Amino acid sequence: MYWEISVTDNGPGFSAKDIEELNKKIEYVNETEMLPSLEINGMGLMNIYIRFKSLYDGKHIFRISNDASGGAMVIIGGEYDLPQDKNGEG
Repeated sequence: MYWEISVTDNGPGFSAKDIEELNKKIEYVNETEMLPSLEINGMGLMNIYIRFKSLYDGKHIFRISNDASGGAMVIIGGEYDLPQDKNGEG
Protein backbone atom coordinates (compact mmCIF):
# COMPACT_ATOMS: atom_id res chain seq x y z
CA MET A 1 0.00 0.00 0.00
CA TYR A 2 1.08 3.55 -0.67
CA TRP A 3 0.34 6.95 0.77
CA GLU A 4 0.57 10.15 -1.22
CA ILE A 5 0.22 13.89 -0.79
CA SER A 6 -0.57 16.34 -3.57
CA VAL A 7 0.74 19.90 -3.27
CA THR A 8 -0.53 22.55 -5.68
CA ASP A 9 -0.26 26.29 -6.02
CA ASN A 10 -2.19 28.90 -7.95
CA GLY A 11 0.77 30.35 -9.84
CA PRO A 12 1.65 29.97 -13.51
CA GLY A 13 2.70 26.33 -13.16
CA PHE A 14 5.82 24.63 -14.47
CA SER A 15 7.03 25.42 -17.94
CA ALA A 16 7.49 22.45 -20.28
CA LYS A 17 11.25 23.13 -20.09
CA ASP A 18 11.23 23.01 -16.26
CA ILE A 19 9.42 19.67 -16.25
CA GLU A 20 11.76 18.27 -18.90
CA GLU A 21 14.88 19.38 -16.99
CA LEU A 22 13.64 17.99 -13.67
CA ASN A 23 12.70 14.69 -15.31
CA LYS A 24 16.17 14.47 -16.91
CA LYS A 25 17.79 14.98 -13.51
CA ILE A 26 15.55 12.31 -11.98
CA GLU A 27 16.38 9.93 -14.84
CA TYR A 28 20.10 10.61 -14.29
CA VAL A 29 19.83 9.78 -10.59
CA ASN A 30 17.88 6.59 -11.36
CA GLU A 31 20.31 5.39 -14.02
CA THR A 32 23.59 6.27 -12.32
CA GLU A 33 22.71 6.45 -8.60
CA MET A 34 24.81 9.63 -8.64
CA LEU A 35 23.65 13.08 -7.62
CA PRO A 36 23.24 15.63 -10.41
CA SER A 37 24.75 19.07 -10.16
CA LEU A 38 22.12 21.14 -8.42
CA GLU A 39 21.47 24.71 -9.37
CA ILE A 40 19.16 26.98 -7.44
CA ASN A 41 16.31 26.40 -9.93
CA GLY A 42 14.77 23.02 -9.07
CA MET A 43 17.22 22.20 -6.28
CA GLY A 44 14.47 21.90 -3.66
CA LEU A 45 12.45 19.43 -5.72
CA MET A 46 15.54 17.34 -6.51
CA ASN A 47 16.44 17.34 -2.81
CA ILE A 48 12.98 15.98 -1.98
CA TYR A 49 13.21 13.39 -4.78
CA ILE A 50 16.63 12.13 -3.65
CA ARG A 51 15.52 11.89 -0.01
CA PHE A 52 12.37 9.95 -0.92
CA LYS A 53 14.31 7.63 -3.24
CA SER A 54 16.75 6.89 -0.44
CA LEU A 55 14.18 6.63 2.35
CA TYR A 56 11.81 4.35 0.43
CA ASP A 57 14.50 2.40 -1.43
CA GLY A 58 12.98 3.37 -4.78
CA LYS A 59 9.41 2.46 -3.74
CA HIS A 60 8.28 6.06 -3.69
CA ILE A 61 5.94 8.34 -5.57
CA PHE A 62 7.21 11.59 -7.06
CA ARG A 63 5.39 13.28 -9.90
CA ILE A 64 5.58 16.86 -11.12
CA SER A 65 3.03 18.39 -13.44
CA ASN A 66 0.63 21.27 -13.79
CA ASP A 67 -2.79 21.16 -12.19
CA ALA A 68 -5.70 21.12 -14.64
CA SER A 69 -7.03 24.36 -13.15
CA GLY A 70 -3.61 26.06 -13.35
CA GLY A 71 -0.60 26.16 -11.10
CA ALA A 72 2.13 23.66 -10.35
CA MET A 73 1.44 20.26 -8.80
CA VAL A 74 3.84 17.90 -7.04
CA ILE A 75 2.70 14.52 -5.75
CA ILE A 76 4.91 12.70 -3.26
CA GLY A 77 4.40 9.50 -1.34
CA GLY A 78 5.77 6.14 -0.43
CA GLU A 79 5.06 2.58 0.44
CA TYR A 80 3.98 1.77 3.96
CA ASP A 81 3.62 -1.49 5.82
CA LEU A 82 0.35 -2.43 7.42
CA PRO A 83 0.55 -3.87 10.94
CA GLN A 84 0.50 -7.65 10.87
CA ASP A 85 -1.82 -9.65 13.10
CA LYS A 86 -0.67 -12.77 14.91
CA ASN A 87 -1.41 -14.90 11.83
CA GLY A 88 0.85 -12.73 9.62
CA GLU A 89 -2.10 -11.15 7.84
CA GLY A 90 -2.67 -7.39 7.34
